[in-house]
Amino acid sequence: MSSPDARPVRAEDAFDVAAVAAWLAGHADPARAGVDLTGVPEVRQFSGGVSNLTYLLRYPDGDLVLRRPPRGEHTGTAHDVAREYRVQEALGRVLPHVPRTVALCEDTTVVGTPFSVVRRVEGPIPRRDLPPGVDLTREQVADLCRNVVDLLVDLHAVDVRAAGLADLDRGPGYVRRQVEGWTQRYRRARTRDVPSFARVTAWLAEHQPADRPHTLVHNDFRFDNVVLDPADPTRPVALLDWEMATVGDPLMDLAGALGYWIQADDGPLMRRLSRQPTTLPGMMTREQVVAHYSARTGQRVTNAEWAWYEVFGLFRVAVIAQQVWARYRAGQTTNPAFRSFGLAVRLLERRCRQVVRRAGRLTPDRAAAQVGSPLLTRRRIRPRRWTPPALDDPGPTAPLRIARRLPTGDSGPEDVLVDDAGLVVTGLRDGSVVRLDPVTGARTVVGRTGGRPLGVEPCADGSVLVCDHDRGLLRMGPDGAVEVLVTEVDGEPVTFASNVVAAPDGTVWFTTSTSRWDVEHHLGDFFEHSATGRLVRRDPDGTVTTVLSGLGFANGLVRTPDGSSLLLAETSRYRVLRHRLTGPGAGTTEPLVDNLPGFPDNASLGSDGLLWVAIAAPRNALLDRLLPLPGVLRLLLWNVPERVRPEATPIAWVMAFDPADGRRVHDLRATDAGYGFVTAVAERDGTVVVSGLHEDDVAVLEPPGR
Repeated sequence: MSSPDARPVRAEDAFDVAAVAAWLAGHADPARAGVDLTGVPEVRQFSGGVSNLTYLLRYPDGDLVLRRPPRGEHTGTAHDVAREYRVQEALGRVLPHVPRTVALCEDTTVVGTPFSVVRRVEGPIPRRDLPPGVDLTREQVADLCRNVVDLLVDLHAVDVRAAGLADLDRGPGYVRRQVEGWTQRYRRARTRDVPSFARVTAWLAEHQPADRPHTLVHNDFRFDNVVLDPADPTRPVALLDWEMATVGDPLMDLAGALGYWIQADDGPLMRRLSRQPTTLPGMMTREQVVAHYSARTGQRVTNAEWAWYEVFGLFRVAVIAQQVWARYRAGQTTNPAFRSFGLAVRLLERRCRQVVRRAGRLTPDRAAAQVGSPLLTRRRIRPRRWTPPALDDPGPTAPLRIARRLPTGDSGPEDVLVDDAGLVVTGLRDGSVVRLDPVTGARTVVGRTGGRPLGVEPCADGSVLVCDHDRGLLRMGPDGAVEVLVTEVDGEPVTFASNVVAAPDGTVWFTTSTSRWDVEHHLGDFFEHSATGRLVRRDPDGTVTTVLSGLGFANGLVRTPDGSSLLLAETSRYRVLRHRLTGPGAGTTEPLVDNLPGFPDNASLGSDGLLWVAIAAPRNALLDRLLPLPGVLRLLLWNVPERVRPEATPIAWVMAFDPADGRRVHDLRATDAGYGFVTAVAERDGTVVVSGLHEDDVAVLEPPGR
């Protein structure tokens, strides 16, 4: 079979083919090679790649691939074919996309350098353009792009210990070592005609992120290292060039991949540097790749954090280009493809400085927002008029008193429920879901979502349904394994998934509070009153349907014991709705409790038969006056500094109602409890527990009326 990527061997890269053939015949297993090794193969050279030299060994009954280092100075692991071979040999047992190893020769007397041989994986390789004969529609290009990014996700999910590669992990300090190592490589390879990168490397050193949990990293992940399925060229079947693979920060691996990612709206000079087909219609932008990767892996990365990774990825590509440019200038290679690498280094230095400047201009809110999130932080609101009912507050029925606190081990327990074993379940800011013993305070981590868990629903089988602000609707198994249930509704990403309930048949309902704002800036939704909340149903077969839309910050959700209704807190409209599921009024929605004196948040049904509702804060008199007036007044108030904006009254507040008719039973309040902004409440056998988005602990209350 012909190979359009292979051409005659350049004179400077030639080697003793007969010596290689003899060595293989004497040392390699023909069964492992899959070819008869008694003859001398035809040899051609692959045109791609700027590091190790790669050759096609064509035998009469099949093909092999040989890799060896180029001439010249070698640094780090970039040309270590022995290490690469051992990594591939180990990974081949757990990752099907690794070419099968055949033989490793470390005897430099054979061809002057070590070399490795693997089986060839047949299939087209995308380079600057799609391979000849591969003609994809926009939709197919989108599939290809997504599948290639998902391959990186799968790679980062490999259990390095099970693969026998744990020794590649050098422990903490990976980010620092990478910055220092690549900086030193650039300085050694620098020629007089390229910039120093001094400001860039100083910025990278000064703004290093904290180490993330380590995974396997490829360190050279690009389209032109991917082999596509000849029968379906949207599907990758192999990943090549493992010479720099190690264990470290997965986001640095993603950044390295995106350092090569030229997109359609980049300038003409940058587009000249493109070595892969990422400008084609249907390809994701770099930001979309990061967002997709984050959604698949649960890696939360903010715009400020990604700016650092983006600069590092670009700098790393510049170092590689400069190493090749130095060899080209020294006459160690005459490959005409390297003539523009000096220009590439200069362009990449300019791009790095642009990203650094852009990072410095990020507002605090935009810096803290997740990459690619459609939710807003501090942006211009789009006010909608609404006339709230006149405030009618009969006052508390009893004071709220805290009996004891249960430390969560982190902060931000937004929701709280009690499971069948009597344990308190909550999700925390660090992404963990925990169970707490309300008597002893003992804490057990169920698992981590990889995002920001909000609403939780313990299930009879020990699993927990989780509404995750960043990842959508999830199911966390008793062993902590996370299954993503819903990420899209009506073709749009799930944003701000808030609360969730389930029926015995597996039907799940959940709320999304807003399609415009993130959790840290949710007050923007109250200021503009955009009413973009939804109630969504997921059927047991996976079908997802919007049940209600246009809700005013849809929040707490409860299923009545007989399954006839859902009770839903509509926070920005100060009410709790009843949505009927069965009976003559099935499909209708009406207020159960209206004109509440505060903002209802999460809700739960207690063993006492009452509907318990957390009241996050009292209604704000100024906001109530402004809501029916022209929106420009709210716009002006929203844009004043936060320190002079009216603040919510600090209060710990829960209420309980009869779910049949909405009659108020309990109204517990305290402004001096040392606990505020209660966002959830649950009752079990007379014990009431509360949690708060801005608190560190879950609190157990004294029984009402004591």
